[in-house]
This record gives sequence, structure tokens and C-alpha cells, in this order.
Amino acid sequence: MMTQAACAPDLELDENSIFTSESETDDLRESEWHERVFDDITEAAELLDCLEVWVVDERKLYTIGRGLFLVRWRV
Repeated sequence: MMTQAACAPDLELDENSIFTSESETDDLRESEWHERVFDDITEAAELLDCLEVWVVDERKLYTIGRGLFLVRWRV
């Protein structure tokens, strides 16, 4: 499991980052599902661990075939 330091809020994930910019603060944005696809289950598990540290209650892991894993979450 990743440590809290490894899941620091300033971590940049990429364009699918869990964090929204200050201009995206409307309620609709917060209810949208975010997602990332991984080809390594370990990386998917690390993201799920970080989401748990960040107290993101709605998170899901899907196996989408051919060694691909989809992580979805909603803040």
C-alpha cells in the first residue's frame, strides 16, 4: 500500500487528474466520473490506494480485457 506521502495532493496524474482547477468548481463537475486505464494491475492498485487516502468513497476497478484495467472514481 502506498504511504500518505506518496499520495500527496500535489501529485500530478495527467489530464485525468483527480483534481479540478479553481475555475471548475461547479457542482456538476464534482459529480462526474473520472477514469484511467492501466496495463499494469499494480499501478491500478496504487491509484486505488491513493484514492482511499484522499477519502474518495466512490471508486471502482474493472478488468476490461487483454490485461487492461479501468479505475473509475467520483469526488
